Amino acid sequence: MMSNRVDSARRGIKTGIINRVLSIVLPFLVQTLLVKKLGAEYVGLKGVFTSIIQVLSLAELGVGNALVYSMYKPVAENNYDEICAWLKLYKEIYKYIGFAILGIGIILMPFLNLIIGNDSPSDINIYIVYSLFLFNAIISYWMYSYKLSLFISFQCTDIQNNILTIALFFTSIIQLIALTLLKSFYLFVAAIVIGTVVNNCLINYYSRIRFPDITCRGNLPTDRTMGLKKKIAGLL
Repeated sequence: MMSNRVDSARRGIKTGIINRVLSIVLPFLVQTLLVKKLGAEYVGLKGVFTSIIQVLSLAELGVGNALVYSMYKPVAENNYDEICAWLKLYKEIYKYIGFAILGIGIILMPFLNLIIGNDSPSDINIYIVYSLFLFNAIISYWMYSYKLSLFISFQCTDIQNNILTIALFFTSIIQLIALTLLKSFYLFVAAIVIGTVVNNCLINYYSRIRFPDITCRGNLPTDRTMGLKKKIAGLL
């Protein structure tokens, strides 16, 4: 058991280093090309929408961290029934968080002109771009990001890092093509959404292979859910 954990830790360190290096290099290349091909104002527009989405993502309120922490004990005890119940709750909560972000994001749409002003590129429809960013923010909550908790709880960081690396590489390639060949900011932003979909599909695929017996089923006792509320309040 100890040997398996050591090997897993080593793999996690190696894949983490690779992911970290690519997370620095690829976005730098993409950002540089974005400035050269389209202009600095597109970088600014991307930055504004990214900041808005980050604020909207506060609706998550630390739920993910609290749920992952709550799963450590049943994982250590090999209590698969409780793990499945936690995963089911995780999925349900994330579904509602996605709807909350969508609702708040739609409410903000009429005020985009006030937030951005007259600095946006004239050939870009800011509402289309904003909708892509908003959709990217909520799609993970509606897909399989909740299953990422399994890799974290079972300390399979190497698989988690590999998934992130593949999705990052795939997204960056599409963005480089969009900028180099097509000079399309719409495709550039759409690549982020495509990368998120790829990331979630990989999470679902590998979670089914690695944890075939864990599905969303069962219910948690009241004392468990009350403990979760306290953890969320503390994180908030």
